[in-house]
Amino acid sequence: MWIKGGNIIKYTKIQIVELWRHLNRMEDIKLVKKITNWIPKSLRINGRPKIRWKIDVINYLSKIKQRN
Repeated sequence: MWIKGGNIIKYTKIQIVELWRHLNRMEDIKLVKKITNWIPKSLRINGRPKIRWKIDVINYLSKIKQRN
C-alpha cells in the first residue's frame, strides 16, 4: 500500500481518528461500542496505570486542535 507523503505514523493516527469517529456514530446497543466504552469494575494492581485507547485518541485530538 502506498501512503502519500510516506509518513506511516501520521497515516496510522488518521486511521485511528476515523475509527473513533465511526465508533461515536454507532448506536449504543452495538457490541463494539459497548466494549469500547467498557470500564472494568475491579482495581488494577499497583504501578503505572495503562493508557486506554480512548484516552490516547482524545489526547491526540487535543494535540491536533492546539496546532490549528
